[in-house]
Amino acid sequence: MAQKTSAKEKEREFIIECIQLYRDLPALWNVKSKLCHDRDKKSMAYDLLLSKYQEMLPKANKDDLKKKI
Repeated sequence: MAQKTSAKEKEREFIIECIQLYRDLPALWNVKSKLCHDRDKKSMAYDLLLSKYQEMLPKANKDDLKKKI
């Protein structure tokens, strides 16, 4: 049972890290920001978040990430 708890804790920590990174990238969520309307900045932000997301799910792509968000 300790292993399940440990795996759950790691997953929880990973999700929290992803959410914090998402919050740090206003180009993805703040529609009042000029960054949100800049395709290049938005694409770079998605790539950064995707690299974090692929730490847990290596085969994930940008479409998978967008669905998850």
